Amino acid sequence: MYLTPEGIDSTLAFIANHSGSGSSVIFDYFTNETLHNMKTARTRWVTRKIGERLIFGIDQGQIEPFLTQRGFCDVHNVDAEELKRLYFIGPNAGRAISKGVDIVSARVNKTGD
Repeated sequence: MYLTPEGIDSTLAFIANHSGSGSSVIFDYFTNETLHNMKTARTRWVTRKIGERLIFGIDQGQIEPFLTQRGFCDVHNVDAEELKRLYFIGPNAGRAISKGVDIVSARVNKTGD
């Protein structure tokens, strides 16, 4: 979310080209829909405070083709609802979670290693 599109592509290409078969990447990201709706004063204050701008998102529902085109397979995306179902239980059941921030894992798509 803080990297440019070129930085994202460069990082994913490095991982895909320099990792052994079966290696994985895991990261969180904003959906573009959420990123474009983050115009609140609090969001602007937080991003200024940490010295970062939120500049990159991926269209909702497009993470699998995005990663497949960059050399990955077995893409598993977890959205806020699934995170809440899996982890926000017991004393954490009432905690709020931001929608539009997903976590994805994918395996490097290499054969012949």
